[in-house]
Amino acid sequence: MNHRNLKAFIVGYGSQAQAWAACLRDSGYSVEIFLSRFDGTSAQQARAHFFPVFSNTALGQQVSTEAQPLIAMLCPDSAIAPVYEECIAALNVPLTLVLAHGFSVYSQQLKTQSHHSVALLAPKAIGPKLREAYTRAAPLPHSLKAAWMPPAGSDPSLQQFARALGFDPGHLIPATFENETIGDLISEQGLLCGGIFTLMEWTIESMREANIPEALIREECITELELIAGLIQSKGIDQAFLAISAAAKAGTLEMRARFESSGLKPEFESQMNSIIDGSFGRRFLNAQHTGELEQKTLRFQEKLKSLQEGFTS
Repeated sequence: MNHRNLKAFIVGYGSQAQAWAACLRDSGYSVEIFLSRFDGTSAQQARAHFFPVFSNTALGQQVSTEAQPLIAMLCPDSAIAPVYEECIAALNVPLTLVLAHGFSVYSQQLKTQSHHSVALLAPKAIGPKLREAYTRAAPLPHSLKAAWMPPAGSDPSLQQFARALGFDPGHLIPATFENETIGDLISEQGLLCGGIFTLMEWTIESMREANIPEALIREECITELELIAGLIQSKGIDQAFLAISAAAKAGTLEMRARFESSGLKPEFESQMNSIIDGSFGRRFLNAQHTGELEQKTLRFQEKLKSLQEGFTS
């Protein structure tokens, strides 16, 4: 589907924004990038990809002449509300903010004017994966899914916008901002990041204590993790479990019993409940504001770096 003469305004130029910008341009949109730093790395990348780059302060001027403009707010969650308040809120024109994550609404940071709408279009894929899927399938829709919440009474332009990113209408999953945010945080903390990085650290340390060769550790912990994820994707959770070896089944059941008897499950549930009741969000914003999050991130990154260096030394 061609979308000539349509314009997309994108705030930010991280991996998700880069994918959106490239897909929208390939679908015929005229794309403009808006950034807080006109001379930073993101600006250099956007110009290298032949996109016009503007300061966030130019949003009002660029948007005000458009009918029902769509502004994709793809900057960090904590920056969405400040950018809106400083650069968009005063605009006396109907417009729609398109969010790729619901956190700023869920955390009540983002509060918009009555004539401004907010839509959710949250791809369930990282930016490079979205771009790869679009490129492989275009001009047909790809198979990726997205959480989807258009404003009440929204016009077809938002559906066109999703289609321009390659989404099949049947793959847009209706979800509130709260649904998307809580689901995203629970999956990240319980499994995808909170589970994997910690368990990988413990597993690699145990294998090194057992004098397993580094090349073999890499294969067992990283290559086979990808294989297990693929097995679950293709067969489903239950059939993937049945497909693993007898020793792997026995070890899975023993580790499950140890996790349950250690008191880990109540701690896990407490963390998940803090996501649901909003207290995690408040802790996150405070830690980000005070710099505590950055300090802890750097310490843990150094720990993970030491694990990785063993594979490459």
